[in-house]
Amino acid sequence: AYIKSIALKYPEITQKTYVLNVADLTAEKVATAYNAGTDNYFVINPENTIEAKGGKSFTVNGTEISVSSRLKTGGDGKTNKKSIGIVVTNGWTADITVCVASSSSSADAQLVLFDANGDVISGTVCFVERGVATVAKIKDVPAGTYYIGSKKATAEATVEGACNIYYIQVVENV
Repeated sequence: AYIKSIALKYPEITQKTYVLNVADLTAEKVATAYNAGTDNYFVINPENTIEAKGGKSFTVNGTEISVSSRLKTGGDGKTNKKSIGIVVTNGWTADITVCVASSSSSADAQLVLFDANGDVISGTVCFVERGVATVAKIKDVPAGTYYIGSKKATAEATVEGACNIYYIQVVENV
């Protein structure tokens, strides 16, 4: 006698985690968009500058993270430049954590999530005080295409600084 078939049961995947550590990127002024991070989930858009200096430490979900490099957005993000793109899987939602600091020691900044039209998503503006390493959290983002970047003027405030991004974690949930 022999076994004709075996039915294997795999656990259902209900969560996926994607990480971008800027220290893993090549120091450069980005000329052409490219994918990076876990499973190439993130799109690094042109006109961002990756610098292997200005490192900072952050606490993310109880874990200390030290990042030796920074991504300088250099101003207001757009869908095709000075931003990092992500696509939240259809049928899933995402919790986004961004380790960020103002690019200026004399000006505050704002980190935002904006959509494919370039419009800031309501409730996603994260104030970044100058001189303070900030862990910004945006929760329950629905499926879709989004961009993470700086905006100097939003409905919430007007600031003078842009954002330096160090580390991003996106956790998608069913």
